[in-house]
Amino acid sequence: MCLSPKELSGRLKKGARPAPGYLFLGAEPFYRARCAEFLRSALLGPDPDEGSVVELDLKDDRLGDLIEEVLTPSLFGGARLVVARNADQVLPRIATNEGKQEKAGLEAYFRDPLPDVVVLIEATKHRWDDRDDSAKLERLAKFYASVPERVDFKPLSESDALYVGQVLAKRMSLRVPQAVLAELIEMLGADAFRLESELAKLKLYVGDAREVTSDDLALLVPEARQRGMYEFSDAIADRDRARALEVLDTMAKAGMYWGLQVSALATLFRQALAAKEVGAGSAREIRRDLPGLGIKVWPMRARQLEGIVSRYRADELRAALIELFEVDRGLRSARPDDRVLMEALVMKLTR
Repeated sequence: MCLSPKELSGRLKKGARPAPGYLFLGAEPFYRARCAEFLRSALLGPDPDEGSVVELDLKDDRLGDLIEEVLTPSLFGGARLVVARNADQVLPRIATNEGKQEKAGLEAYFRDPLPDVVVLIEATKHRWDDRDDSAKLERLAKFYASVPERVDFKPLSESDALYVGQVLAKRMSLRVPQAVLAELIEMLGADAFRLESELAKLKLYVGDAREVTSDDLALLVPEARQRGMYEFSDAIADRDRARALEVLDTMAKAGMYWGLQVSALATLFRQALAAKEVGAGSAREIRRDLPGLGIKVWPMRARQLEGIVSRYRADELRAALIELFEVDRGLRSARPDDRVLMEALVMKLTR
């Protein structure tokens, strides 16, 4: 059975009995960490006994070692959680005799699993939003198909991150206007771990005295500003080549994941083209008309789209989307330096 993180956490919080095994697929860490904690608490309670959690690293061990560990009685008795990390390591062996034997051993165990043991297998190296990684994750899903329950951890969308931010802010009794929260999320690239950290920092600074403002973000979240996702998109939207190249340099030094930035730009230009096609030019018109196309637009994004719509013709937006597709494909092939592709993209989009 394939569950979403919310479905799994909801079941466990309602007292459902854990399944004999879980397969966690995907690199998104925020919900994965919480689901693992919910599973641990549901199985072992808030204060687990020593030895009730066993961890193996499949970089060093094989699935046979995992099954052997599962079948080894605990000296302390009671329920056990056996965690196998780096389950992606099986990929090179899937089609080999060794891999087939490992798969058969896993299938044999889950046909008659021990009642007091839960096996958690984590394959967290690959991302669901990357085409090549997604294909690898599907191969892993087939290999581990005998594991009773599978949970896919996909990158948070902006709406998911906004929901998480609202929940976290409420728990912290932190007053953050939606537009400011959206700005923070966009700067962090919908990174929920970073979001939680930055909201905690803002809570210490602002307290209960007032709402969080954009100025507070500029003052207290320099790392997020350095990542530059919003700033880079904004510079492209303004056709400000010098600024875009400057932000690109900052992101390169910070080790930016270019695929994420290209995806963000493509989303921005697709939304701008949609706005062009429905005749929405102002931020107010964009916020009024795009939701009818299934596109949720926050005030900050609407202002950004207004700038793009005013500076780019429809044919230029279509050409830009083709360029972004080519760059995205180029980033997935071998070359000396990905930054060259990004700089060429800036030159084309800011003509």
